[in-house]
Amino acid sequence: MVSTQLKLKEEFEIRNIISVNYLELARVFSLKGEMHDFWEFYYVDKGEIRVGIDDEIYNVLQGEMILCRPNEFHNILANDSSSNIIMIAFECKSKAMDYLDKKVYCLKKNEVNLIAEIFRSSFRGSATFFLSSNQIYSSGLDGIADPFFGCEQYIKINLELLLLTLVNRKNIYSETELSSPSKERNEDSIVERIIEYMHDNIRLNLVLEDICKFSNLGKTYLESIFKRKTGLGVIEYFKRLKISQAKLLIRNENYNLSEISDLLDFSSISCFTRYFKQIEQMTPSEYAKSIKARINC
Repeated sequence: MVSTQLKLKEEFEIRNIISVNYLELARVFSLKGEMHDFWEFYYVDKGEIRVGIDDEIYNVLQGEMILCRPNEFHNILANDSSSNIIMIAFECKSKAMDYLDKKVYCLKKNEVNLIAEIFRSSFRGSATFFLSSNQIYSSGLDGIADPFFGCEQYIKINLELLLLTLVNRKNIYSETELSSPSKERNEDSIVERIIEYMHDNIRLNLVLEDICKFSNLGKTYLESIFKRKTGLGVIEYFKRLKISQAKLLIRNENYNLSEISDLLDFSSISCFTRYFKQIEQMTPSEYAKSIKARINC
């Protein structure tokens, strides 16, 4: 009897790891912008950071990961608080990388565990770097100290598994009858995916119907689980994300308030001002003045 052989298809093939680092960033830290021909991601283990990619600015919170594509200009800033990040840079020419069309991912526990395994396998000694505002850090992997058997393959497999996991969770779960623990995990997944969708469309004027269509959920059920998990309604949460992004843009001083209003797709500057004041208890111009006052102190 002749057995039929199945040639296994590799969706992701990682040949080179450029760097694996754990960085502790000072409160006023900033990393000089760079552009290179390999992939890089930052996972925020503690605190939060701001990442500029080309003309976009992203606020990345604890438990989130941001992905930088090859040849994208990017830089990192601490967001007024100390923060710890894991930074992994790698080379991958696989076509499947095109499926990773998001910038910011809110990671699940199993995905965080994969990053932790990559880090633990890459270093056997101290791998923490303390960076202040005037330091710039750059490093590659020049072999691994005290490696275990199959160490490099183990790193490769875990990184490829992380990429596969991120791609395969693109299909959001539908509303189904589940046991209580399963239902809880399912709802967490739904909310995480919706928040990712909001981050990715921060410059659009999303309405509840858009998010219902994306998640394939009814308005009542969607609002119910979202408020239970976040304490806010869907659109209220999205508005707060927009105002958070507006604050980042104001601090960067690259755009005036009218341009920021347009960038974030507010219907008018007065609408932008009204939402901003509702959330921050001050107008955008008052916020800008307060930032300048703090800098001049």
